[in-house]
Amino acid sequence: MKALLKKRYGVQVIGSNYPVPTEKAMMARVVMACLFLGITTAIMGETMCKWFGITTPPEMLLKMTQNKLASCMMMWFVGSMLTNMLTSTGAFEISYDGHMVFSKLDSGRMPMIDEVIKNINRLRKM
Repeated sequence: MKALLKKRYGVQVIGSNYPVPTEKAMMARVVMACLFLGITTAIMGETMCKWFGITTPPEMLLKMTQNKLASCMMMWFVGSMLTNMLTSTGAFEISYDGHMVFSKLDSGRMPMIDEVIKNINRLRKM
C-alpha cells in the first residue's frame, strides 16, 4: 500500500506508533519490574533469605531455586505476554493532509486498498 500511494499520489507515507494510554504504560512498567524481581529471586532466593534473616525459605522459593531455568523462562514468557497485551493498541490509522482516511479502532478491521484510494481521492477533491 505504501508503494502504491507513493507512486500514484507522490505522498510520503510515515509510520508511527499509536500512543499507549498512560495507565497501561505504567502497569506495563510495574509488570516488568515484577518480572525482574522474580528472576532475581529465582536466581538468588536462598541468599536473599539469609540477607533478610529468614532461616527457613518458603517451599515455593526452594522449588524456584531448584528449577532456575524453568522458573526464569516461565516468568519471562508470562511477563512479556502481559507487557505486550498492555502496550498493544491494535491501532492502524491512515490520515491524509490532516484528515482521517481509515481507522481500525473505529471499524475493527484492516482497510481494503480500494477504500483507502477512494477516501484519498475524495479528500483531494475537497
